[in-house]
Amino acid sequence: MYLDFAGDEGLDIVVGSRYVDDGSAGEWQEDRARMSRLAAQLARLVVKSDLKDPMSGFFMLRREVLHEAIGNLSGVGFKILLHIFASVPRPLRFKERGYTFRPRHSGESKLDSMVAWEYIMMLLDKTVGRYVPVRFIPFTLIGTIGVAVHMTALWVIFKGMGTSFAVGQSAATLIAMTTNFS
Repeated sequence: MYLDFAGDEGLDIVVGSRYVDDGSAGEWQEDRARMSRLAAQLARLVVKSDLKDPMSGFFMLRREVLHEAIGNLSGVGFKILLHIFASVPRPLRFKERGYTFRPRHSGESKLDSMVAWEYIMMLLDKTVGRYVPVRFIPFTLIGTIGVAVHMTALWVIFKGMGTSFAVGQSAATLIAMTTNFS
């Protein structure tokens, strides 16, 4: 990778990629490989470049690129290459080199539902974060679910069971609060 920089002064980043010639995800199970490809496709919508493996953690960049990106980096998410590509205000000049992802010798994968959630939050931060604080989005989703549960419970109890509005409203409020805080 270093030789790529030495041979081309115009390059900003060299990326070790699983998704180019001579690259491979190795012995991943099909579900894991499919999730990785989906995450890469979603990332390409944010970075607006032809980067094949924006999820790669194996890359080399010029110091100036980091200085350009640093003001726009956020603490949301963990994929620094994707962050850099989405944070630099100009198209980056890059080269991808194939590599084969090998099985772990120690430790275990960090991939779980919380990591997937953080990834989605990072993509949202890079797309709508300049208009709406990204932390507002989950609060809005939870609030919307609470309103839907409340209105459904109110309708069932008030109209369906024929109780008074006060009883229906009280029960629906209790149900919605219990649902939202569970």
